[in-house]
Amino acid sequence: MATKSIIEIDILDDKFKAFQKEFEKYKKALEAMPKDWQKVNASIASINNSQKNFNKSVQDGSKSLKEVAQTTGTIARNLSSISQCWFE
Repeated sequence: MATKSIIEIDILDDKFKAFQKEFEKYKKALEAMPKDWQKVNASIASINNSQKNFNKSVQDGSKSLKEVAQTTGTIARNLSSISQCWFE
């Protein structure tokens, strides 16, 4: 008795090769992703540090302005008391 094939599978070699080519591109892109994410993380860390430095500068500037306001107030009170002494 001769063996007869029950299932026939047509293999479209061109389509499979095209799929394989696209799949290789996909694999390469996946392999590059960790490097890309490292770059993203480094950028975020740099931005975070810049923001922290900016926040510190703003706080320091705010403290300096408060000190200047207090000093100016003290000078104004002293001048006021001096002028009262001179004109009495």
